[in-house]
Amino acid sequence: MTPSKLDLLDIITAKVNVNTVLMRIKLTLEEIKQKQPTRLDYIEPMEKSIEQLTDSYLVFTELENDWRQSRQRNLDLELIVLKQTKEIEDLKEIVDTQNKMNEL
Repeated sequence: MTPSKLDLLDIITAKVNVNTVLMRIKLTLEEIKQKQPTRLDYIEPMEKSIEQLTDSYLVFTELENDWRQSRQRNLDLELIVLKQTKEIEDLKEIVDTQNKMNEL
């Protein structure tokens, strides 16, 4: 993945990867809490990591939504440009026809 080629698949893949790591850490944390509840040197950093990964997941969700909205807006604008280009061509044709008639 290159930054200039970021597409929806890249965003979704990153989001899934973050969520997968998040789930693994949660499962491991639960196991540590059950088997070694006094190991705060493991538990506290893992809880902080869960918080950070959850924030990252939410950012990817917002990025995905923004990407979808931007893509839709781009398509809407492309349609407007195509319609206006056609309208300009039609008007040029009308002007050319009128100029030819005026020459007669």
